[in-house]
Amino acid sequence: MLLDGDDDQAEIIHPYAIRCGEPAERELAAAAAMAARAMVTEGQFNWSVEESYHLVPVRKHIAKATMAEVYRLKYRPHTTATSAWFALMQQTSAEYIDHYRAMMKDGGSSAHEAGCNIKA
Repeated sequence: MLLDGDDDQAEIIHPYAIRCGEPAERELAAAAAMAARAMVTEGQFNWSVEESYHLVPVRKHIAKATMAEVYRLKYRPHTTATSAWFALMQQTSAEYIDHYRAMMKDGGSSAHEAGCNIKA
């Protein structure tokens, strides 16, 4: 998960699934990574790969953005709460995917105008 801080008060910005997670979460991570890639130099990108960092654009005011691994049950319970979470995750993931794809279309310039930084 991409969080807005590095303490116990941090809130989730959006999922960032790399190996596991729902298909929408993996698609979101890929879109975020591609948008970030459009904002860095070749050298910066190569360094991030060498260091095994995953890049994602975040707003400048989120100074301590953090990635954290969150464990989930392999088989989700069939409850109203789980259904509500899944619907919200699908919706917000789609919104962020559109946001990151828009950044890629203009080569990342809208991210700079919107005050985004790259976090590793």
